[in-house]
Amino acid sequence: MSIKVKIISKKLLKNSTTIELVTTKPSEDFLQHEDILPGAGAILKIGDVSRPYSFASSPNSSAFNFLIRIVEDGEFNVCLSNLREGDDIEIEELFRYFNIENHPEAYYFATGTGIAPFLSALTARGYHNQPKAIFYGAKTNTDLVKKEILQTYAANSQIKYFTSKEPDSDGRYITEAIDENIISPTAKYYVCGLTDMTTDVSNKLIDLGVEHDQIAVELFYSKM
Repeated sequence: MSIKVKIISKKLLKNSTTIELVTTKPSEDFLQHEDILPGAGAILKIGDVSRPYSFASSPNSSAFNFLIRIVEDGEFNVCLSNLREGDDIEIEELFRYFNIENHPEAYYFATGTGIAPFLSALTARGYHNQPKAIFYGAKTNTDLVKKEILQTYAANSQIKYFTSKEPDSDGRYITEAIDENIISPTAKYYVCGLTDMTTDVSNKLIDLGVEHDQIAVELFYSKM
């Protein structure tokens, strides 16, 4: 069952290739059987085109926030470009395959808009455990979005930024920062991004002794 919500705002984040889309929430009747927890998301639908996006907003927020990467000639991007504030957009269904726990020994790995579910976790009411470290990568500095939220809500975490096309960062690739210092038999490792990144990070962790069940992965696909 799909339901219509209204677009509150749609804006391009400064100098980036990311759109922040904010919508109203569906009625309580629609939400009552759903667990809107960090890692949850919605399938957005415009006409016959639909795509899944994780929530970038706190589960306690009065609105839904999504981070949508602009892909040239992307089918969903083209449809979204025709919508304005006050227009309707459909939510086809809600999902939660990526369960970010309030764990005292967590590590977050994200690229691009893959930071969205971690923003939800950091700002969630009752999630008092900040991650041990956040490793966040993108092509350029301007595509490292919402850094102010990381710096505010993860002030006690180690935060490292990686840009593959710029030299002034902590490195080019996230895997460069994965070493024995972050390996623990009691830790949880949360990985969200494109397929190559999630595979590389997971394999590096496993090579260093992390068990498969310590790693949770969500893939963001490049097709839009």
